[in-house]
Order: sequence, then C-alpha cells, then structure tokens
Amino acid sequence: MLLGSLWYHQAVGSKLVSIWMQHMCWILGIQVQIHGTPILKTALLVANHISWLDIIALRSVCNTVFLAKSEVRSWPVLGFLAALSGTQFISRNRPRAIRRTMAKLTKLLKEGHNVTLFPEGTTLDGHSVGPFHAALFQSAIDSGRPIQPLGLCYTRQTKIDPLVPFIGDDPFLNHLWRILGLEHIQLDIYSTPPITPVAINRVELAQSARQCLLQVIPPINTITTDDRQPIL
Repeated sequence: MLLGSLWYHQAVGSKLVSIWMQHMCWILGIQVQIHGTPILKTALLVANHISWLDIIALRSVCNTVFLAKSEVRSWPVLGFLAALSGTQFISRNRPRAIRRTMAKLTKLLKEGHNVTLFPEGTTLDGHSVGPFHAALFQSAIDSGRPIQPLGLCYTRQTKIDPLVPFIGDDPFLNHLWRILGLEHIQLDIYSTPPITPVAINRVELAQSARQCLLQVIPPINTITTDDRQPIL
C-alpha cells in the first residue's frame, strides 16, 4: 500500500501506471470511447461495476485512485497493478475499516486527487444498475468535491457483451482465458455532468448518481426502469 501511495503521488509513477494500463487494454483488446461531459480531474467518480476490466479501462483514460474489495489484492497481475496505482482496499464487513477508508478518501479528495468507487458493491451483468451503497458518498460531502457518475457499457454489435461480465463464482483465471479469446472488447463510458454535494445528504447523492446512470446508458434505460433505493 505504501509503495502504491508513493507511486501515485509522483508524476513519473502515475504516468507509468497510465502507460501500463493502456498497454493492458491493448493486450486485452479493449477499445474505450468516452461520451458526454469530460471526466473531471478532481472528483468522486462513481460507476456501475461489470468486470475487473473496469479498473484497467478507467485507469487507462483518467488518473484516479480506486476503491476495491480486499479480495482484488490477491488477484494475479491486476492485484499488483491495482496496489501500485494507489488502490484503497476495503473489507466490506468491517465497520471500522469502512470508517478508516472514508477518512482516506476524504483526504485524497481534499488533496485534489480523483477517486473512483463502484457503489453497487458487486459486479452485475450490465443489464441493470444495482442499488448504491450510500456510506462512502459522505467523502464527497466532507471534502466539498463534486460527484461525477460514469456509466460503463460493454457492447458487441450494439448489444450487451455477455462474455465480459465477471459475476458469481466464476474463477478469475477462467474468465481471463475467455477474455483473451475475444477479438476485441468495446467499452463505452458515458460521463455525466457533476453533482455538487451542497444541501444534500449522502442517501440523496447516491440516489441521484444512480438515476444519472439509468438515464445515460442506452441498453439500460430501455431494459430497466426500477427505482430501487440506495443502501445506507
């Protein structure tokens, strides 16, 4: 973790991580296209979560620190790259760990860094956006930084790609092998206007961010119109 932090705070290290992630995209055949509002340089970025590829693809196009579940640290290659780029790993079942992570995220945001989290807390198949956990949205309120929702959509011939989602108990190496067998992977990132955390609580922020994603991701806004509430 210390190594990742040192690298992240050095321009050379941050640039090298960006280059590595761009090379990973090339190796894996990931083609990224960004739509909408430019991604901010200092914000709490929140995105729907589909695959471990999300981290590689997002880090290839913007300089950001990720929040990831602790299990990611042990994954081959990706765990190393994630740690090296300053990723904050969290044990979701430990309240004290969540509070410590909140303090770290708030500090990073106040220092002018981008922070990215996946508030669904799990990966889904891309056909819906799950309810958002609202707790970590407090870091945007405490730091006074905006929230920018990013909608991720992996497609093949205008339809959601069924092979990219990394869900359930699918072993990482098995999924990696399938990904390597694909000719290319198309990822569209729908970047929305930022939400200013003024006169609004974290639950309302989470709800607003989720609604933004439901509105901008084309395959989703025609498939699901549910109005599930955020998780406190």
